Amino acid sequence: MSGSQAGAVQIEAIINLTNPVRVIKSQPVRISINSGFADQNHFTIAPSRYNFPGLEKAFYSMPISIQAGDKYSNPVKEGTTVYFNSANGIIQTLSGMTDKNGFVTMNLYSSNPYPLAPNLASGLANGFSRVYARTIGRDSTFIADSVEILWTGKPVLTKTGGPATYTIAQGGSDGPFTFTVADYLSHPMSEGTSISVSGTGLVVSGNANVVMPDTKSSGPGLTTFTISIADADPTDTNPPVESRLILTVTHPVYGTYTLELAAGTVD
Repeated sequence: MSGSQAGAVQIEAIINLTNPVRVIKSQPVRISINSGFADQNHFTIAPSRYNFPGLEKAFYSMPISIQAGDKYSNPVKEGTTVYFNSANGIIQTLSGMTDKNGFVTMNLYSSNPYPLAPNLASGLANGFSRVYARTIGRDSTFIADSVEILWTGKPVLTKTGGPATYTIAQGGSDGPFTFTVADYLSHPMSEGTSISVSGTGLVVSGNANVVMPDTKSSGPGLTTFTISIADADPTDTNPPVESRLILTVTHPVYGTYTLELAAGTVD
């Protein structure tokens, strides 16, 4: 079964004697059966996140994992060596050996060279990079895979539309207001970044409370956002109050940033 089904077996030696009739049996011996060599169709690399907030922060780290299996879909033999390298930054490779499930995990660190021209992997734009991993399969063939990662920087907050001031009557509303939140290369913020808009006496609708997913894509709800505002208490009898519409972005690596989108009064 070696190379086709990993696991353990027990082997016994048995003698059947006829004169006199009796059976002699050895104690069972346990033997471990290893899987085969790594196979290209069963070799996978993946990061813990595809959006890596290391473009403007040195020595930030992120795990990169591979899983290696043989052609029968068994994990390769524990201790199989895997070599990592990256087009940008630094990645660990010492003692990169598979565990019993075929996994190896190493850390990618943000450092020179950053993924900016001219230090780019072939065919990639500023901010994008690749991480590579390889091992050796049957007949000394290289088994390899790579993954594209987006390096992102600090949030840049920009108002792109809507009035500069507002005067909201009893039960009234205003908007829309539009804005962008992206790094200086216009790429989306990394996973866990919170984007919120609030204002005194206001109910804010639309993209008022966003928590960013792990994404490399741009567009509505990811880098461009739209909100509208309305009187929070349309039945009160209080006089108008001063109000400020504030955008707040809290990034898990780069910290908190704010931008006043507009100011006015709310009745």
